[in-house]
Amino acid sequence: MPTTTARWSREFPDRWRSNDGAYKNDGQTTMQKAIPGDLTVDGYTVFYVNGDVRIRDNITYANSYSSVNDIPHVRFVVKGNIYIDRNVTELHGTYIAQPRDDGSGSLTGGEIYTCAFGFNNPREIESDLQRLVDAGPDGCASAQLRIFGSVVAKGIFLHRLNGTVNDATPQADYNTTSAGEIFVESPLNWLASPRNAPDAGLSDYDAISNPPPVL
Repeated sequence: MPTTTARWSREFPDRWRSNDGAYKNDGQTTMQKAIPGDLTVDGYTVFYVNGDVRIRDNITYANSYSSVNDIPHVRFVVKGNIYIDRNVTELHGTYIAQPRDDGSGSLTGGEIYTCAFGFNNPREIESDLQRLVDAGPDGCASAQLRIFGSVVAKGIFLHRLNGTVNDATPQADYNTTSAGEIFVESPLNWLASPRNAPDAGLSDYDAISNPPPVL
């Protein structure tokens, strides 16, 4: 598959944009900013990628919104693996990794790696395996990742080793430094308005509640 480096926001190639406003690409795709810094989401952005995705920079939302219609959201729907670089510390949105047909009828991929060094499983390359336990600036032992949103995959490999249970405190929130990965189910996932969503003809709702399970 070809390899493409995607530039954030309005720098994406026009050929990626489909009629429904989503972005679609075939082949390995690297998400990074042209100028170092966070990739700031504005609006509702969806990526469909038939191939592996490497995320090299933070993906964040703005801190305030004038109305619920201004709440942004980003969603990656990937047929392949998602590799999150070691230097990424914060992600917002929904990240979905699905297995894909390798051409012989077998399914491969569908995995998310939270501390990677390229388009590969860091446990399968000796030099990367050493970096997984390295506490230096290039290793995963001192790196922390916070994800505000959802991840969906066949397998999720949590490779960050920052912090220990002994350092944890009761009722610690997402600002704790005693965890390698922190997942926060953000209400922004549900409040953001999907792009070009069909009108179901339903009235507005004031709240969403989850009933207890029925056994």
